[in-house]
Amino acid sequence: MKFPNALSHAFLIAAAAFAPGAAASTITFESGDGRRDRPAFTLEQVAASRSVGQAVLSPDRRTVVYTHVGRYFGHPLFPTFGEDSNLFLVDVATGERTRLTSGDDAKTYPAFSPDGSRIAYESEGDIWSVEIATGKARRLTTDWGTDRSPAWSPDGREIAFVSNRWGRSNLYVMSAEGERVALRRITPDGVNGTQPAWLRDGSALLFVAALDEHFYSRGIYRVPAAGGDPVRVTPADDARNGWPTPMPDGRRIAYFSDRGGFQNVWTMNLDGSDQRQLTRETQDQDYPENDYLQTMGLRFSPDGRRLLYFTNRLGNLDLKTIDLQTGEARFVENRDGAHHPVGWVDDRTVVFVYENYRQPPDL
Repeated sequence: MKFPNALSHAFLIAAAAFAPGAAASTITFESGDGRRDRPAFTLEQVAASRSVGQAVLSPDRRTVVYTHVGRYFGHPLFPTFGEDSNLFLVDVATGERTRLTSGDDAKTYPAFSPDGSRIAYESEGDIWSVEIATGKARRLTTDWGTDRSPAWSPDGREIAFVSNRWGRSNLYVMSAEGERVALRRITPDGVNGTQPAWLRDGSALLFVAALDEHFYSRGIYRVPAAGGDPVRVTPADDARNGWPTPMPDGRRIAYFSDRGGFQNVWTMNLDGSDQRQLTRETQDQDYPENDYLQTMGLRFSPDGRRLLYFTNRLGNLDLKTIDLQTGEARFVENRDGAHHPVGWVDDRTVVFVYENYRQPPDL
């Protein structure tokens, strides 16, 4: 085979890895000048490569659960190789790692229960949970549709999730023991909501929906936890809003919006009044359609005084904090590459995922 450059070589390696029965050790490459070359790694090694994917900090800030995925092989259109996209727990202080799940079906969108004893996640189109102490996994939903994005209620008794089981995406709430114990739909048909987040008192949920005529627009809505008619809490101005996150005091909501021209962090009262722009960066701070690395929600310091976020700098993602009272922003890390915030260990220490063109994602 003849390939003009190294990029073509890399593409062949990736393509051959998906070929049934491919024998990696027999593949060689021939460049345009007739030189033959064999890579220093095998296709089996390429297929087995894994890195940190979605990462979430535990409520006690001592551990992180993350998905262990292939950088490209975790894509739903590509076949799995071995036990792909399982959940691992890592101790922040010691680096000790514990495997929580098994099997070759992807496990995504992990979410800790409020007491930190269980993790909800999505797999095979359903919501599951796993007990950290025992590793016992339970399937909580069994519908033919796709269930995703589990969000625990503040008291840990219920789990909200998004499902298209009736043809359109709507928000549902079930018992933490599973939908067979208790299940209710809380949004009217056709809302097509995403990104559920509970208010801190458990009375209502926030979610994002595209209900405007403008194709690009996304609004944030509030709906009672018992179900009912959603109320829009962001202005109807064709802006793209996302990832609503109750602030530590429970009295305001932080979220991303491009209302000012770029994706920045805004805050508002629970009823949508008193809209304020918190950050004022001149490049987008969020990739709302890219969920390979979980950056959903906003991460506040334990004392509730600062916010951890990333900002785009010519394709690099710098890690920054901002003081909620003064608006003062400071760099945490600004090396070239991508910094993805995970959370705060304490008021002086943060956890993040870092990657660059030479280094795969790692905590």
